[in-house]
Amino acid sequence: MKKSISRNVRTKKHFPLCLLTCLLSHNLYAQGTASQNPGREAQPVALLDEVVAIGTKTESTIRENPYSVTVIDQNTLQKQTSDNVAELLKDVPGIQLVDSSIAGHKRVKIRGEDPTRVAILIDGQEVTDHSSYGSPFLVETHNIERIELVRGPASVMHGSKAIGGVVNIITKKGAPRPFEADLGGTYFSATNGWQGAGSLAGTVNQFDYRLSFSRSIHHDRHVPNSEYSGGQERLDNTAYQSDSASLHLGYRFGQENNHYLGIKAEKNRLKAKSWVNLVSLSNTYKDFQIDLPKRDRSKVSVFYEADNLGKYLEKIHFDIYKQKVDREFVNQVHLSPNPMVNVKVRSESMDELINYGGSLQLYFRLHPNHKTIVGLHHLADELEAHKLSSTTTSIQRPGMPFPITSSTVSTPYIKAAINTTSLFAQDEWRLSDDLKLTAGLRYFYVKNDLKKSDPGLMNDDETYRKLIKSFGLVYTGFTNTSLRASYSEGFTIPNLAKLYTTTTAGGQTVYNNPNLKPETSKNYELGARYSNNNLVLDSAIFYSTAKNYITSLSCSVSTACASTALATDNIYINADSAKTYGLELLAEYTLPDTFITPYMSGTWMTREETHSGIKTKDTDTPKLFGRIGVRNEFLLFDKPVWSDLYLRAASKNRSSSGALPGWGTLNLSAGINFGKDDSSSVSISLLNITNKKYMASYSELPASGTNIEIATRFRFW
Repeated sequence: MKKSISRNVRTKKHFPLCLLTCLLSHNLYAQGTASQNPGREAQPVALLDEVVAIGTKTESTIRENPYSVTVIDQNTLQKQTSDNVAELLKDVPGIQLVDSSIAGHKRVKIRGEDPTRVAILIDGQEVTDHSSYGSPFLVETHNIERIELVRGPASVMHGSKAIGGVVNIITKKGAPRPFEADLGGTYFSATNGWQGAGSLAGTVNQFDYRLSFSRSIHHDRHVPNSEYSGGQERLDNTAYQSDSASLHLGYRFGQENNHYLGIKAEKNRLKAKSWVNLVSLSNTYKDFQIDLPKRDRSKVSVFYEADNLGKYLEKIHFDIYKQKVDREFVNQVHLSPNPMVNVKVRSESMDELINYGGSLQLYFRLHPNHKTIVGLHHLADELEAHKLSSTTTSIQRPGMPFPITSSTVSTPYIKAAINTTSLFAQDEWRLSDDLKLTAGLRYFYVKNDLKKSDPGLMNDDETYRKLIKSFGLVYTGFTNTSLRASYSEGFTIPNLAKLYTTTTAGGQTVYNNPNLKPETSKNYELGARYSNNNLVLDSAIFYSTAKNYITSLSCSVSTACASTALATDNIYINADSAKTYGLELLAEYTLPDTFITPYMSGTWMTREETHSGIKTKDTDTPKLFGRIGVRNEFLLFDKPVWSDLYLRAASKNRSSSGALPGWGTLNLSAGINFGKDDSSSVSISLLNITNKKYMASYSELPASGTNIEIATRFRFW
């Protein structure tokens, strides 16, 4: 029996090496046979010729876009095994993941800016959150057509919150045939979890439709035993589950079929808990639990587009939507400062956030050398928050048979709203055949309204007015090369939670502040892009400054706190600022007469933050991070096969919580397409092959060890 077990252990240990050897042998075979396969001649790399609308809202290639943009297209998405949008973005230059100990609640930082300063759009419509941790990606990955991303401030064309950047998730519409069924499933060994998804879609005459659904269940995450996991090999309370459903209906009409009317309805639900490393807490903590039993989003939207309208007015876009977010939060803490005293604190929050939004955009061609956009955007957010905080203290005095127990309970309630109206305009001026100038303005009018509160708060409503601007210049006069320079501004209004809700968690209270000011940023950027038949380069150098950052300050030093506040309490204030500069680079080279492509995407970045007058570069941001690898495509039994062997790595990282060493993981992904028109596929990702023990940042959970993800997808028609 012992020999059998030992043999199995050896097999598992060498399985990654065996799989890697098999795929590399196919790669070597492909080098000799690629040129012999009909229809498999090497094609010029089209990465920079991808057409995007993000950044400027006018369609142009990445090559001629004045800002740092990235597109994750359908071909790339189909090769992924992840069921979370944040994971799909993690290798984009300038992107870091954040989950704040909640495995199912991943968000992204862009160029060091927290998720609260990143605008998340679904089909161009903002997902507002009004919390202290930012918007999670509550959207089903199988229903995504493509993802477009801007790195750097982009508030002129994409509204508030876009200080760090913008992520626009574009969902699928109908299929190109009357009926099409799509079924898929993924297994995740790190959590012994799974995801199932499917859709029914089609186009009949002028009508198109899509019905999609998904469900995923993840159990507690398995990790290598290390100091980061508190000695655990299974992280307690990292299980989560989610499900979603969506419906799209569209109708194309007009003499030239140039008018399109659509409606979308969607529902997403998430249930998660939070892992707490009790080893890192002081001995006074006997228990600490965080539970998020509900994080749901529902939305209904209507949109209309018309193009080729006339000589001067080229296009109209109009959309309206209603969105509702329901969330619940529970925190339970048990402290024992000494053997005779026990304190139990329970904090609950039940929030309902309702958004009404809409926009109108007019695209003009008033002159052959000018493309002009004029738009109006309105967003009305209303937050209704029910809070509960209870504290029970038991003191066992010497000689007393029973402890003395006392309890306090508070149940604050608020109902508040923010109305944001903005006008924006942009002109794209073709100065010559090789030179293009893009300039834009946006004017914000924001009004806060505290409708009701218990206990009563001062109805100190605020009105903000702000004009922001952006400029971009692109020069394409050199062969295969484009040079660009840009200046852009970001603007983020204080959210309703920080303005009006006092929160208690972990036994600590953070007070609201109705006098908070908007956060702002400025970004200066130079970039170069190059593309020929085999080589692609996309680089950017940037320098950003930001001020009026909202942070929490101890009431022991802040005069803004109420007289009843304790010295251990905190209050939100505008106190911080930041300076960030760095270099982002994406490069790939396809070897001549093959489909083998070495590539890299990386970021060098330095971020300095000022907190209450104290400057620090310990910002939980590594100086170097990125990915380097080799992709390959070949035919196996006349079926397309692909593989990707890559190293993902980062340098050491420091924050106020301490220091983390640099790390690197070896990973291998591969897949094959089959079925009708090669539309079905199987993909496998073998991650962290060397079982590296690491934690990427203090904003992320400890990473899983060696694990495998297997995704299947079947399409029928």
